[in-house]
Amino acid sequence: MFPLFQIGAGTLPNINIPDLSQVNIAEIIFSILKVSPTGDIVTDLVNLIFFPHIVIVLWLAIVYFSNEFTKTHKGISLLLAFAFYFFIIWNSWYVFIASLSQMWLALTVGISLFYFIFSKFIHPSATAARGQIAQGVGAKIWERRQAGKAIDRMNEDLKECKRNIDSITRDLLPSSGRSSDEKRALQEALSAWRMRELDLKAKIRELEKSKQFV
Repeated sequence: MFPLFQIGAGTLPNINIPDLSQVNIAEIIFSILKVSPTGDIVTDLVNLIFFPHIVIVLWLAIVYFSNEFTKTHKGISLLLAFAFYFFIIWNSWYVFIASLSQMWLALTVGISLFYFIFSKFIHPSATAARGQIAQGVGAKIWERRQAGKAIDRMNEDLKECKRNIDSITRDLLPSSGRSSDEKRALQEALSAWRMRELDLKAKIRELEKSKQFV
């Protein structure tokens, strides 16, 4: 192994030191991230490095630093964040994130701008009040719809009651030749079905009235 200094010789070994002036740091970064620069260094730094890293940092903050486990273990959260970032770069996912970062940021800025302008014209208290009114209207529409469905079901039950009443009435005709015990049982069944019919009609009237005031 050639010593760094030759004792007594007073000379240094021939060490090849690379000329850092010839190294393009931007090209090295782009090659590591596996993205294709356009040639405009400012545009490439903004669109290919700055914006995508904002999205990645926000993503890591939401996924890892908002977790209860990682909140109590800061070292583990940093380790997972670094591993996640390295995984993105190593598997060439960074190119996909870089292509979507501008669209995502533009959408975020557009929504924020719309909310800012909307809040200037409409006071938040008015917005909350309108939201409560809309919620109340939606609840009333839901109640009316549910009442309508209940009335439809009761009308079907009412039709069944009428069919059974008509059938029992025919069975009670003198020409049916029923015995006295059978006629007594039919009379009891007929009374039960008529009570059921009256109960259904009363409930339908109540629901019809409630729909008018909802």
